[in-house]
Amino acid sequence: ADRALTALFAWAAEQPATEQGTIIVQHYQLIARLQAAITQSTRRFEASGGFKADGALGMVPWLRNNARLAGNDAAQQVRVARQLAELPRTEEALARGEIGYGHALAMAVTAEHVGPAEVRKVEDTLLKSAEVMDAGRFVTVVKDFEHRVDAQAFLAEANWAHRHRYLSISGPFNGLARLEGQLMPEAAALLRSALEPYMKPAKDDD
Repeated sequence: ADRALTALFAWAAEQPATEQGTIIVQHYQLIARLQAAITQSTRRFEASGGFKADGALGMVPWLRNNARLAGNDAAQQVRVARQLAELPRTEEALARGEIGYGHALAMAVTAEHVGPAEVRKVEDTLLKSAEVMDAGRFVTVVKDFEHRVDAQAFLAEANWAHRHRYLSISGPFNGLARLEGQLMPEAAALLRSALEPYMKPAKDDD
Protein backbone atom coordinates (compact mmCIF):
# COMPACT_ATOMS: atom_id res chain seq x y z
CA ALA A 1 0.00 0.00 0.00
CA ASP A 2 2.81 2.42 0.89
CA ARG A 3 4.55 1.68 -2.41
CA ALA A 4 1.35 2.27 -4.38
CA LEU A 5 0.71 5.59 -2.63
CA THR A 6 4.28 6.73 -3.20
CA ALA A 7 3.91 5.94 -6.89
CA LEU A 8 0.58 7.79 -6.97
CA PHE A 9 2.08 10.89 -5.37
CA ALA A 10 4.99 10.84 -7.80
CA TRP A 11 2.69 10.41 -10.80
CA ALA A 12 0.39 13.27 -9.65
CA ALA A 13 3.38 15.58 -9.14
CA GLU A 14 4.52 14.95 -12.72
CA GLN A 15 1.18 15.90 -14.28
CA PRO A 16 0.71 19.44 -15.62
CA ALA A 17 -1.00 22.03 -13.43
CA THR A 18 -3.98 22.15 -15.81
CA GLU A 19 -4.69 18.47 -15.06
CA GLN A 20 -4.64 18.83 -11.26
CA GLY A 21 -8.38 19.55 -11.09
CA THR A 22 -9.16 16.13 -12.57
CA ILE A 23 -6.62 14.55 -10.23
CA ILE A 24 -8.24 16.23 -7.20
CA VAL A 25 -11.61 14.71 -8.11
CA GLN A 26 -10.00 11.31 -8.63
CA HIS A 27 -8.27 11.55 -5.26
CA TYR A 28 -11.55 12.36 -3.50
CA GLN A 29 -13.11 9.32 -5.17
CA LEU A 30 -10.18 7.29 -3.87
CA ILE A 31 -10.76 8.67 -0.37
CA ALA A 32 -14.41 7.58 -0.59
CA ARG A 33 -13.34 4.08 -1.62
CA LEU A 34 -10.88 3.93 1.28
CA GLN A 35 -13.64 5.08 3.64
CA ALA A 36 -15.75 2.16 2.46
CA ALA A 37 -12.86 -0.20 3.20
CA ILE A 38 -12.40 1.35 6.66
CA THR A 39 -16.14 1.02 7.30
CA GLN A 40 -16.14 -2.66 6.38
CA SER A 41 -13.04 -3.35 8.47
CA THR A 42 -14.51 -1.46 11.43
CA ARG A 43 -17.66 -3.56 11.31
CA ARG A 44 -15.75 -6.84 11.05
CA PHE A 45 -13.25 -5.89 13.76
CA GLU A 46 -16.01 -4.85 16.16
CA ALA A 47 -17.96 -8.05 15.50
CA SER A 48 -14.85 -10.12 16.21
CA GLY A 49 -14.23 -8.36 19.52
CA GLY A 50 -10.62 -7.83 18.43
CA PHE A 51 -10.47 -4.47 20.20
CA LYS A 52 -10.51 -6.30 23.55
CA ALA A 53 -6.99 -7.62 22.94
CA ASP A 54 -5.73 -4.04 23.27
CA GLY A 55 -7.63 -3.51 26.51
CA ALA A 56 -10.26 -1.28 24.91
CA LEU A 57 -13.84 -1.41 26.17
CA GLY A 58 -15.30 -0.88 22.70
CA MET A 59 -14.62 0.22 19.13
CA VAL A 60 -14.95 3.92 19.87
CA PRO A 61 -12.15 4.04 22.48
CA TRP A 62 -10.09 1.68 20.31
CA LEU A 63 -10.36 4.05 17.33
CA ARG A 64 -9.51 7.02 19.53
CA ASN A 65 -6.36 5.35 20.83
CA ASN A 66 -5.18 3.56 17.70
CA ALA A 67 -6.47 5.64 14.79
CA ARG A 68 -6.02 8.92 16.69
CA LEU A 69 -9.60 9.98 16.01
CA ALA A 70 -11.48 12.56 18.06
CA GLY A 71 -14.24 11.01 20.15
CA ASN A 72 -17.01 12.32 17.91
CA ASP A 73 -15.26 11.11 14.74
CA ALA A 74 -14.70 7.67 16.27
CA ALA A 75 -18.35 7.37 17.30
CA GLN A 76 -19.39 8.52 13.83
CA GLN A 77 -17.23 5.87 12.16
CA VAL A 78 -18.74 3.08 14.27
CA ARG A 79 -22.23 4.45 13.65
CA VAL A 80 -21.72 4.38 9.87
CA ALA A 81 -20.17 0.91 9.97
CA ARG A 82 -23.13 -0.52 11.86
CA GLN A 83 -25.85 1.10 9.75
CA LEU A 84 -24.28 0.43 6.35
CA ALA A 85 -24.42 -3.28 7.15
CA GLU A 86 -28.16 -2.82 6.56
CA LEU A 87 -27.70 -0.55 3.52
CA PRO A 88 -25.47 -2.56 1.16
CA ARG A 89 -26.27 -0.43 -1.91
CA THR A 90 -25.09 2.68 -0.09
CA GLU A 91 -21.89 0.94 0.96
CA GLU A 92 -21.35 -0.26 -2.63
CA ALA A 93 -21.82 3.29 -3.96
CA LEU A 94 -19.23 4.53 -1.45
CA ALA A 95 -16.86 1.73 -2.43
CA ARG A 96 -17.15 2.77 -6.08
CA GLY A 97 -16.51 6.42 -5.22
CA GLU A 98 -19.93 7.44 -6.55
CA ILE A 99 -20.83 9.16 -3.27
CA GLY A 100 -18.70 10.63 -0.51
CA TYR A 101 -18.40 9.70 3.14
CA GLY A 102 -20.66 12.64 4.09
CA HIS A 103 -23.44 11.18 1.95
CA ALA A 104 -22.98 7.75 3.53
CA LEU A 105 -23.06 9.32 6.99
CA ALA A 106 -26.34 11.08 6.17
CA MET A 107 -27.85 7.77 5.04
CA ALA A 108 -26.61 6.04 8.19
CA VAL A 109 -28.07 8.71 10.48
CA THR A 110 -31.40 8.53 8.68
CA ALA A 111 -31.44 4.74 8.98
CA GLU A 112 -30.79 5.17 12.69
CA HIS A 113 -33.74 7.54 13.00
CA VAL A 114 -36.41 5.79 10.92
CA GLY A 115 -35.00 2.28 10.59
CA PRO A 116 -32.98 0.76 7.73
CA ALA A 117 -36.03 -1.00 6.29
CA GLU A 118 -37.66 2.36 5.55
CA VAL A 119 -34.46 3.68 3.95
CA ARG A 120 -34.06 0.59 1.77
CA LYS A 121 -37.47 1.29 0.21
CA VAL A 122 -36.12 4.51 -1.35
CA GLU A 123 -32.39 3.81 -1.22
CA ASP A 124 -31.89 3.92 -4.99
CA THR A 125 -33.74 7.24 -5.28
CA LEU A 126 -31.75 8.77 -2.42
CA LEU A 127 -28.47 7.56 -3.91
CA LYS A 128 -29.30 9.16 -7.26
CA SER A 129 -29.70 12.46 -5.42
CA ALA A 130 -26.45 11.89 -3.52
CA GLU A 131 -24.54 11.40 -6.77
CA VAL A 132 -25.44 14.87 -8.08
CA MET A 133 -25.26 17.08 -4.98
CA ASP A 134 -22.83 17.93 -2.20
CA ALA A 135 -23.22 16.29 1.21
CA GLY A 136 -24.64 19.46 2.80
CA ARG A 137 -27.50 19.68 0.32
CA PHE A 138 -28.06 15.93 0.53
CA VAL A 139 -28.65 16.19 4.29
CA THR A 140 -31.71 18.33 3.56
CA VAL A 141 -33.00 15.64 1.18
CA VAL A 142 -32.73 12.84 3.73
CA LYS A 143 -34.16 15.09 6.45
CA ASP A 144 -37.18 15.74 4.27
CA PHE A 145 -37.53 11.97 3.78
CA GLU A 146 -37.32 11.43 7.56
CA HIS A 147 -40.04 13.96 8.19
CA ARG A 148 -42.35 12.32 5.66
CA VAL A 149 -41.78 8.91 7.25
CA ASP A 150 -42.13 10.08 10.85
CA ALA A 151 -44.21 13.23 11.08
CA GLN A 152 -44.40 12.93 14.88
CA ALA A 153 -40.62 12.97 15.16
CA PHE A 154 -40.53 16.01 12.88
CA LEU A 155 -42.98 17.82 15.15
CA ALA A 156 -40.93 16.95 18.23
CA GLU A 157 -37.76 18.21 16.54
CA ALA A 158 -39.47 21.44 15.47
CA ASN A 159 -40.81 22.01 18.99
CA TRP A 160 -37.36 21.40 20.47
CA ALA A 161 -35.81 23.87 18.03
CA HIS A 162 -38.50 26.45 18.80
CA ARG A 163 -37.84 26.20 22.56
CA HIS A 164 -34.09 26.60 22.10
CA ARG A 165 -34.06 29.60 19.78
CA TYR A 166 -32.51 32.83 21.03
CA LEU A 167 -30.69 35.93 19.80
CA SER A 168 -28.55 38.28 21.85
CA ILE A 169 -26.53 41.34 20.94
CA SER A 170 -24.19 42.49 23.68
CA GLY A 171 -23.31 46.09 24.37
CA PRO A 172 -20.06 47.41 22.90
CA PHE A 173 -16.91 46.28 24.69
CA ASN A 174 -13.46 47.35 23.50
CA GLY A 175 -15.12 48.81 20.44
CA LEU A 176 -16.96 45.61 19.47
CA ALA A 177 -20.45 44.20 20.03
CA ARG A 178 -21.06 40.43 20.15
CA LEU A 179 -23.87 38.82 18.15
CA GLU A 180 -24.88 35.29 19.18
CA GLY A 181 -27.90 33.06 18.79
CA GLN A 182 -29.77 30.07 17.41
CA LEU A 183 -32.57 30.75 14.96
CA MET A 184 -35.28 28.82 13.17
CA PRO A 185 -34.35 28.38 9.47
CA GLU A 186 -36.91 30.96 8.30
CA ALA A 187 -35.69 33.57 10.79
CA ALA A 188 -32.07 32.80 9.89
CA ALA A 189 -32.85 33.34 6.22
CA LEU A 190 -34.49 36.69 6.96
CA LEU A 191 -31.54 37.80 9.10
CA ARG A 192 -29.04 36.70 6.45
CA SER A 193 -30.94 38.63 3.76
CA ALA A 194 -30.95 41.72 5.94
CA LEU A 195 -27.24 41.50 6.79
CA GLU A 196 -25.77 40.39 3.47
CA PRO A 197 -25.63 43.91 1.94
CA TYR A 198 -23.41 44.95 4.86
CA MET A 199 -21.20 41.81 4.95
CA LYS A 200 -18.97 42.72 2.00
CA PRO A 201 -15.79 44.66 2.84
CA ALA A 202 -16.02 48.36 2.20
CA LYS A 203 -13.53 50.02 -0.11
CA ASP A 204 -10.00 49.88 1.33
CA ASP A 205 -11.24 47.58 4.15
CA ASP A 206 -9.49 44.21 4.08
